[in-house]
Amino acid sequence: MIDCNRVHTIMAEVLAEKEELGVNQVVEGTINKFFLNINRLASHKAEVIAMLDQLGDEFMDDGGQGMSLMNMVQTRDGQPSLLALVSP
Repeated sequence: MIDCNRVHTIMAEVLAEKEELGVNQVVEGTINKFFLNINRLASHKAEVIAMLDQLGDEFMDDGGQGMSLMNMVQTRDGQPSLLALVSP
């Protein structure tokens, strides 16, 4: 199962500070733009890949290519996922 607390922790750890210019990767979402420190993100690569692998094919480049995060309520095997665990 994708642990929303772990996702939050990783995101907080990899968000780049303004003074870290030059080591950032810009990720543009529908509403926000994020600057991620690529070195810190690389340190979480295996864990992030393991979480993404739990999502259905429609979230992958060779699948749906752009499935909405609002549809992340369950994993590939039907278990509750990230958004299903977040309280309103």
